[in-house]
Amino acid sequence: MSARRTGAAAGIGATLAAAVLWGSSFSVNDVGLRYVGPGTFALLRFAIGGVAAVGLLALLGRADTRLLRQRWFWMLCAANAFAFLLQYVAQTMTTPARTALFVNTSAFTVALIERVFFHMRMGSARWLAVALGFVGASILIVGDDPRAILGGQLVGDLVAMTAGLVWAVFFVMNDRAVEREDPAHLAAWTFVGTATVLLAAPLLDPWLARPQTLGWTPTAFAAILYSGIVTTALAFGLWTYGLTRVRASVSAVLLMVEILVASLVSVALGRESFGLVELAGAAVLVVAVMLASAVARADAPAATAQNVR
Repeated sequence: MSARRTGAAAGIGATLAAAVLWGSSFSVNDVGLRYVGPGTFALLRFAIGGVAAVGLLALLGRADTRLLRQRWFWMLCAANAFAFLLQYVAQTMTTPARTALFVNTSAFTVALIERVFFHMRMGSARWLAVALGFVGASILIVGDDPRAILGGQLVGDLVAMTAGLVWAVFFVMNDRAVEREDPAHLAAWTFVGTATVLLAAPLLDPWLARPQTLGWTPTAFAAILYSGIVTTALAFGLWTYGLTRVRASVSAVLLMVEILVASLVSVALGRESFGLVELAGAAVLVVAVMLASAVARADAPAATAQNVR
């Protein structure tokens, strides 16, 4: 049982590390999207991540292409591509922290999918972690003015929320996939598949981009490289490994740390500000993550016994 709990701890650690990296990505993406359209940014991010990850597998002699012949794999890539395209469109309309909040509403949808479609027992602690996470994140973003949630960024917020719904489907599909596929293989080829699905996405940029700022600069290249190497190849690898140790609904709550990191980075860049209310929201979010971690550790013995993970 000690080894099982150690495995859960490793999964929690990997997921939280991915959340920190993804949290940093929102402000980086925001900078990049000032110069590169959403379709181009998404395509290049996954093309770079795919080349890096599959190249590493090739060096290790593990570049098996079997996944590319699976229909479910391409459905997985399509969900990921669509979600990222929606997120980048949303970021041209709203702030990095608000985008992080609304894409992470997927935590609720993941929990519902697990319960309704896979008949997985949720339990009061799991639901409480999801609810606390969303409440804490909402307080963190809205602050002491509830009217802020209905501000001029509403369209961007709704697009980000739609991305969160698509990601919930991707989340659960990926969770099922890591039960039977090697996590490193799955992550690496998903990058390649996502880039393939996004090949035509740059054609949408004239309608989706910020026309007054488009243009290739060293800053744009740096943002894309960071997104491709750090927040794709590295962060996705950590998250996919985490899914081999914790349930998708727990992983979704742990990833809410993205919102806290995105907010802190945005504060550091002068785009947001923190007061006592925001700090209280951050504290509630931390409690939710701690509760989700406890639930994951409690899951570990049962999950191993059932050979689910």
